Amino acid sequence: MLTKRLKIGLLAACNPFRYPTLLAKMASIIDSISNGRLIFGIGLCLYGREFSQFGIKFPKYSKRVKMLEEALEITIKLWLQDKVYFKEKTLMLKAS
Repeated sequence: MLTKRLKIGLLAACNPFRYPTLLAKMASIIDSISNGRLIFGIGLCLYGREFSQFGIKFPKYSKRVKMLEEALEITIKLWLQDKVYFKEKTLMLKAS
């Protein structure tokens, strides 16, 4: 191993582009491979153009906030609990 202090991460993953379960799993794998050096960043997403490029409707700010809160709740539960039960409150984005 060449370094023991280097951290791995990105500025902020755009929350609506991935299901929280998938993002949590991807992050946990990277954290495990890097011996706990992942910096997990997730955000609301600010640029409607990115959504249109993927064919996804750009939700209002208030909905994106609710989606992020839900995603963080799911992600943290998945990292801390063996079994997770969750009833989705906000709808995931659908391609237009």
